[in-house]
Amino acid sequence: MAWKRVRLLLAVGCLIAVLVGCSANKSDSAAGSYEAETAAAKPQAVGSTTGNESAPITGALTEGAQFSSSADKKVGGLQAEIEPTAAMNRKLIYRANLSLVVKEYTEAQAEIRSIVAGSGGYILTFTEEERSGVWSGQFTAKVPSKGLNDLLAKLDQIPTIKKNRSVEGTDVSEEYVDLEARLKVKEATEARLLEFLAKANQTDDLVKFVDQLDQVQAEIEQAKGKMKYIDQNVALSTVDIDLSEKKAAVTSQVEKKTLGASIKRAFGLSIGWVGAFLRGLLIFIVAAIPIVTILAVAASPGYFIWRKIKKTGSKRDQTP
Repeated sequence: MAWKRVRLLLAVGCLIAVLVGCSANKSDSAAGSYEAETAAAKPQAVGSTTGNESAPITGALTEGAQFSSSADKKVGGLQAEIEPTAAMNRKLIYRANLSLVVKEYTEAQAEIRSIVAGSGGYILTFTEEERSGVWSGQFTAKVPSKGLNDLLAKLDQIPTIKKNRSVEGTDVSEEYVDLEARLKVKEATEARLLEFLAKANQTDDLVKFVDQLDQVQAEIEQAKGKMKYIDQNVALSTVDIDLSEKKAAVTSQVEKKTLGASIKRAFGLSIGWVGAFLRGLLIFIVAAIPIVTILAVAASPGYFIWRKIKKTGSKRDQTP
């Protein structure tokens, strides 16, 4: 019995030793795998890399930073280039209005004409008028848009008493682009119709294609005409100038009136009033003569009848 107990204890002890050994092996393997995973995970962190592994990562990051910086510079430069190009491609129609008040109208008019001609422009319309010795005129000029600022600067140098100026621009870029797109579509349609017309054999088809082609060609010419009109107005700006003259008021010293001068003036006024009254009376009498004559002729029969009746009545009164 004692040996059986000893054997049982030995067996239990061996079993415990085996279990303890297996547990240790598992913990070691787990620790090794953890270290391996940690070691494998460390190169992914830039600050924790060592040796040769840090160079590619740092180089990649540096290249990325350089690429980002160069990309920013490229985009900035592109924007700087696009903006002037976009401004140059826009269709802008300018109209300037000037109001100039000058001392000498003739000199200012001649100078305006010279400035407009010198800028490569021309006078489209011109009107002028004179009132009480004071002249004024209105100009409408066409000048190259590129030289509009220089023209306005030269007009500012004309000596003036008063000056007003305004410049207005109209953006027709959208309308122009729309016309271009429509023109391309119409030209493509025209080309297809010409192909169909060349291949058509039946009279009905020929008539149909010719009618459509005429309509499309008319729309093409209309679009081209509008585009040409816009181009001309973009190339030449309109300048409206209102030029007027203001002369200095002539001041005269008021003479002192003496008593004799006052009496003379009053006598002269009295004579004038009497003369005006007599003239008016004479005019009234002359104008009334025809009317009085007509009334006298019309009243004559009645007057004679009245006298006859009066005589008859007086005779009756005298008879006893």
